[in-house]
Amino acid sequence: MGRKKRRVLPQSGDRIADCIFRMIIVALESISVRKTKEIYDTKNPHEKMICGIISSERNKIYLSTKILKKTKEPIVSTLVHEVLHVLMPDVLERFIDQFEKALYARLTDSQKRYLRMRFIPKYTIKATNSDSA
Repeated sequence: MGRKKRRVLPQSGDRIADCIFRMIIVALESISVRKTKEIYDTKNPHEKMICGIISSERNKIYLSTKILKKTKEPIVSTLVHEVLHVLMPDVLERFIDQFEKALYARLTDSQKRYLRMRFIPKYTIKATNSDSA
């Protein structure tokens, strides 16, 4: 009677990609995702605007719509990148970049759509910098 219905997630058929996809979903269920027009990284003077950032508490992800349009970077790819930082906090940025690109290429359109529809908000909030994130 009290049996909980299991959620059916889209699958790619790639066991590794599907496993990591499930890990991303679980992580995102406890993270607030916000779209903002611009994000400024005050710790890095060479990089004025960034595509995404996670809060220091690792409970919020901010995605920049302005820089994503400019770079033509898919917003779901940036979301995956930021969640990988949450899942692997001690991994260097360049390895997260490589892992994100490899994983994103293995995800199906339905998996990418699931992430976009379920976790990326429709509305954009006011700009933020990395100190307040």
